[in-house]
Amino acid sequence: MENYSFIPKKLPVISGYDAVNILREIDNGVLKSVNLSLGKYEKVPASVNDSEKIVLEWVNEKGKPLLLELEIEQLKAISRKEYRVYAIYPDGSLMHLGYFIDNNYYQLIAVDPYKAPTIEINGIRMHKTKGVSPLDNAKQKVRRLRIRQGMKVLDICTGLGYTAILASNLGGHVTSIEKDINVLKMAEFNPWSEELSSVKILLGDATEIIKEIEDNSYERIMNDPPRFSVAGELYSLEFFREVYRVLKPGGIFFQYTGFPQEKYRGKSIVKGIGERLRAVGFITRFDATAEGFICRKPKLSR
Repeated sequence: MENYSFIPKKLPVISGYDAVNILREIDNGVLKSVNLSLGKYEKVPASVNDSEKIVLEWVNEKGKPLLLELEIEQLKAISRKEYRVYAIYPDGSLMHLGYFIDNNYYQLIAVDPYKAPTIEINGIRMHKTKGVSPLDNAKQKVRRLRIRQGMKVLDICTGLGYTAILASNLGGHVTSIEKDINVLKMAEFNPWSEELSSVKILLGDATEIIKEIEDNSYERIMNDPPRFSVAGELYSLEFFREVYRVLKPGGIFFQYTGFPQEKYRGKSIVKGIGERLRAVGFITRFDATAEGFICRKPKLSR
């Protein structure tokens, strides 16, 4: 277990959706501004110069104004796949935020022109994106914890950090755990993840880290893992026992499940998760909107 120092890149980023909109505005002669933060911050001034490039006015993290230039041909190439996200470097070069590392393919995915993105690992999206944005989906889960000012909150599976950031904004003292350093490095490019720099992040396997946490340490716990087929250990009886142990009596634990259609050994995965949660002592209620179990540890724990 080690602390991870989250350092946002704070580079301008652009998606294929943005490129489509920019090209349309150029064709109509109305280009005046461009969003370079996937909708997180206000648009920046933009114009087309004589050499068929767009000029963007950007202020870097040190407050220094910069002029960035992008070629029209670059925008055309980006526009072919709207979901792709690119970081823009000061020299105008682009880096696609998708790459192979450690035999896995990581990709930041734009789901809308002006909403928080998701991350995809080996083709599996780590957030629900159908009918809801990743950030709104995270809000649905965090609301179920009923966090109040000053509460100690454990967030398992940091990912892009949306649940940890929301819990912190509600006044929680948040500790988040992430196993995959490559996910955190990708999050450093995401404008919507920048507030993770103020969250304590532990880098390591949650099933091992939790064993080092003292009994009754947290008032609220969030477990928002990848699907069961990818991270079954985070849905196990042994792990739920540890979660129960470190949660304070009367505390609330939210266990995300989604609605996986697959079965394990002929049994519904969601049903099995509920049975294991109750077996360790939790009082549970399934919440269909948030797609998970709201679990309470009895005040007189057994």
